[in-house]
Amino acid sequence: MKKLIEILNHYATARDGISYSLTKAAGVCGVVAVTYNFVRSGSADYQGYGIAVAGLMAALALKYAVEDKE
Repeated sequence: MKKLIEILNHYATARDGISYSLTKAAGVCGVVAVTYNFVRSGSADYQGYGIAVAGLMAALALKYAVEDKE
């Protein structure tokens, strides 16, 4: 259990390892919202779902690629 908490804490923190990352939280909330709406509506648009999730992850990757490393 201690290892799981350590992994979740590592995921939630920013690059400095101390402050929490609002960007990661927004990304997770976005993926959860897209997934919830996909399942709830019974959609068969798997391509649209994949594009939405990939777009959210690409935005996160791009944000971290352009920000300064401290």
